[in-house]
Amino acid sequence: MTDGTPGWIKLVNAREDMEYRLVYKGGGDTNMVPHFASIGYEVVEATETGVKLQAARGIVLGQPIEFRGHVLMCVSKERAEEVRQFGEDGNTGQELCDRIESIIRRENARDRIIGRGGRIRSVGDSDDQDFVDDN
Repeated sequence: MTDGTPGWIKLVNAREDMEYRLVYKGGGDTNMVPHFASIGYEVVEATETGVKLQAARGIVLGQPIEFRGHVLMCVSKERAEEVRQFGEDGNTGQELCDRIESIIRRENARDRIIGRGGRIRSVGDSDDQDFVDDN
């Protein structure tokens, strides 16, 4: 969990080599626990010296750490980075997004932004052009 998170989400005794996530455990299609388990996350069970949520109360030793309809899950930082870079299936992560963006930028040498008043401005250019709507 990153800095700037609310105090009730902060972790106590978190391992530095693990990434933690509160995962929604609603019923039916909204239960995200099986999805995160399929990509390597494990449910964190309460132990006396293990990780805890700072504000969680009523934790039962040996049971999953649950809070406000969510369950605490963890995965190694290496696996979390692998999922971020290459996606859950190895083909859909940040690397793919970067490749797509580089193709778009190559094909459209000028990245146009529509600003106030319908004016088009090319990033890096100071020349403004009137926006012409062909509709």
